[in-house]
Amino acid sequence: MGIIVAACLPGWGSIQELRVPMLECQQCGHDVICHFTILEKYERFWLDLDQDVVLGSGLGESLRHLAERWGEAVGSSIGLRTLNERINQLAPLLSQAHQGRITQVPAVIQFDGIWLRLQVPTGTLKTDRRGRRRQQRKGKRMVLLVALGLWTDGSGRREILDWELAEGETQPDWQRLLDRLWERGVRPEAGLQAIIRDGKGELGAAVAHYCRRGSVPRQRRSCP
Repeated sequence: MGIIVAACLPGWGSIQELRVPMLECQQCGHDVICHFTILEKYERFWLDLDQDVVLGSGLGESLRHLAERWGEAVGSSIGLRTLNERINQLAPLLSQAHQGRITQVPAVIQFDGIWLRLQVPTGTLKTDRRGRRRQQRKGKRMVLLVALGLWTDGSGRREILDWELAEGETQPDWQRLLDRLWERGVRPEAGLQAIIRDGKGELGAAVAHYCRRGSVPRQRRSCP
């Protein structure tokens, strides 16, 4: 059994309509990862797929929906594992995103919590339709604490500076995010002029502690 590759791009040129075998374990029925000698992995895709998968995943689009949409675009089936591995490639970059020094400090930072539901493993296994043993998951309500930077130089620039995934909007959760921003260089002497937040007390206490370090003005955001 094989899949049709629209265009393969090895080092010597382009190969059209190349059939590449898809391997499957005879015991568990799961796909087998196979590396070829002269064919680079995923060479039928370009950066537009990578960017779309990352954006779609961030917006909550399911892998199955992404696979169906891209399958129509390239004219052949796209494996869920193919898309999932692309998303997992971002994992090593997450630590860098939380540790790198912020050299362009915005004039204003807005803090807010975004509630969402994540699929987390339960620690038990279940058998799927193909008889494979899979990790059972369940939905868990979590909150993404976000620090949004706003520049007031007329450029209209806004950028997420950092974030923290937590189980609630408690002061220790917010404090971890704020302390990390301080260590990364987000301070008044670097250009920070004001902080905007909602009216919740836990965030207010954390912001007050942050502002006392460098006398940063803070503004409570009015609710609609």
